[in-house]
Amino acid sequence: MASAQAGCTPAGSTGFTAVVVAHHGQTISGTINASGCDLGVYVGPGITGVTVAGATITGATRHAILVQNTAGVAIVHNTVKNNEPTGETSEESKAIQLEGTNGVTVSQNVVSNNGGGGIAVLDDGPSTPDGLASAGVVPSRNNLIVQNNVTDNTNGCGIVVAAYSQGGGVISNRVVGNTVENNPAGIVVATDRLNTIATGNQVVNNTSVDNGFAGVIIHSNAPGDVVSATAVTNNTVSHNGSPQPSIGILVATGAPTSKLTGTSIVANRICNENVPIATIGDTGTRQVANKTC
Repeated sequence: MASAQAGCTPAGSTGFTAVVVAHHGQTISGTINASGCDLGVYVGPGITGVTVAGATITGATRHAILVQNTAGVAIVHNTVKNNEPTGETSEESKAIQLEGTNGVTVSQNVVSNNGGGGIAVLDDGPSTPDGLASAGVVPSRNNLIVQNNVTDNTNGCGIVVAAYSQGGGVISNRVVGNTVENNPAGIVVATDRLNTIATGNQVVNNTSVDNGFAGVIIHSNAPGDVVSATAVTNNTVSHNGSPQPSIGILVATGAPTSKLTGTSIVANRICNENVPIATIGDTGTRQVANKTC
């Protein structure tokens, strides 16, 4: 096991510094005070079999945990709080950030009071907001974000699954059973650059309440991008967007040539929202057995 106090070392070729730069098969736990460092924990390209478990990570100026271009990593039962204290410094700069990962699990963490938002799953490539060095464009696929408590994070959304690099994408990721509360927005599946894709992602059994904008957002933002086959199922959504007119679940295109197709919105419970479900510019959205209160 590894436990660490602040002492910043280079995080590979990222240009960031980290308290812990993981190696193959490492288990990382304990108290990690990342004050003065960009990152608390960095898991770099090709570094597999890493577990971050039972750690308390505070004080990082960018990400508490950054996992880039690898597979077989587990982030479980950690407390991630009070990172990025000056607020979000890039378009996506979450406390726990996965970029170009396959089959990574982020489970049962408390992610709270971070300046850049909660948890992000992004593809890896030259258009990724962090600008990290990468050997190419790598999608993020088959990652599981499950049973986390993501609350009171400022200047960034609670949980984001988003594509930034053409040829990459976010594919078949699952956001399941999380509590997302009192963030600027709730749970987002999106494409954010030209000609990117987000397909087959699932948002299931989450509770998204008291967030500043919509509780669940499915969004294609840029020309030529495609968001398809997103499942939004059995979530509880309430009191989002207050005091402005509020939206429970938003499905919307943001560019004339972007596509948002085949969204399934099924068996959600939506309460205390001015507009339970809003759809703009989408095609083939399916709404079944949703309940309002």
